[in-house]
Amino acid sequence: ITASMQNSFVDTWFIIMDDPHPPLYQILLFIWFKVVGATPVNGRLFSVLIGVLSIFVAYYNSRNRENPVRRVVFTVLVSFSSGGIY
Repeated sequence: ITASMQNSFVDTWFIIMDDPHPPLYQILLFIWFKVVGATPVNGRLFSVLIGVLSIFVAYYNSRNRENPVRRVVFTVLVSFSSGGIY
């Protein structure tokens, strides 16, 4: 979050380059902070919105499954996955 709270994108980019994680989340968070303001609550809210959106995307992408029970089970498993919660 520190990198995304910088004033300019160039400053954010130089901080991101030292981070071993992929930069997409930090770039999106930088844009989010420019739109809604840079506070810790807004930073957490962005993560929550992305997490909830991923559940809907998982449900929508599993529409080709012929069994609706499998579709719901898959969506529940995605919603409780540790990668999505963390």
